[in-house]
Amino acid sequence: MDVVPSYLKGIALMWFNTVRACEWENSLNRNQSFTHLFEAQFCNPFKMSQWKHQFSNRKQRAGVTIDEYTSAMEELWKRIDPKRKRTELD
Repeated sequence: MDVVPSYLKGIALMWFNTVRACEWENSLNRNQSFTHLFEAQFCNPFKMSQWKHQFSNRKQRAGVTIDEYTSAMEELWKRIDPKRKRTELD
């Protein structure tokens, strides 16, 4: 867990410094499991809804290449569906 703070910045780093995560992933002890705490804080239903809205309304702007646009869309989709469990509605 010592390496985690070096990969975080801004709000995520401030959040990490206040939680008591002492294990990377432990489904039996979610209150001390970094992955479970992180998902609850930063991948909650409200955030998912925001990202889906951004995804549906995103348009390619002038000066943005197709590759840049595609890359941005793929990055948004990774946030929306990190476990790749796409529904038929999606």
